[in-house]
Amino acid sequence: MVALRRERDRYKEDAQRFKRQEEATLKGSNEAKRIVEVAAPPPQLPQRESVAGEIGVDVDLAEVCGLPNLGNTCYINSVVQCLYHLPALRTCLAHCLREYTLNPKQAVNEASESKGAVAVALAEMFMAMQLNKGTHKAMGSLKRVFGSLDEIFLGTAQ
Repeated sequence: MVALRRERDRYKEDAQRFKRQEEATLKGSNEAKRIVEVAAPPPQLPQRESVAGEIGVDVDLAEVCGLPNLGNTCYINSVVQCLYHLPALRTCLAHCLREYTLNPKQAVNEASESKGAVAVALAEMFMAMQLNKGTHKAMGSLKRVFGSLDEIFLGTAQ
């Protein structure tokens, strides 16, 4: 614990030193003004993205799929929403779900504690989000899987 505090303090000191050096470099020059003027506009989300090769459903990233809060899933919902917008992860999980459906014994790492249950539940959650239906059932399944791995996720207590 002491080592972590020292590391944190050293990081803060480095950040402060860097900030002072940067301010000293820019002080008195027009560089700071120019940086503000040249700042790029925020990036736009892509209008359409296709994952048709794996799942056969077009995903409109501009649309938002709300997730149900099952008592204590608000943080899980936030993480799921973030993960959902990673195309490579969606594609990988869709592939994993397909493999698991075709041959569960071969697709699962028997050495893992969850035996693939987290990946399958998350893939089903993503599928429900893409179709924009069945999210309540899928979130319940995902929460049950988490609850089987750690009791903190059991029930609805905050």
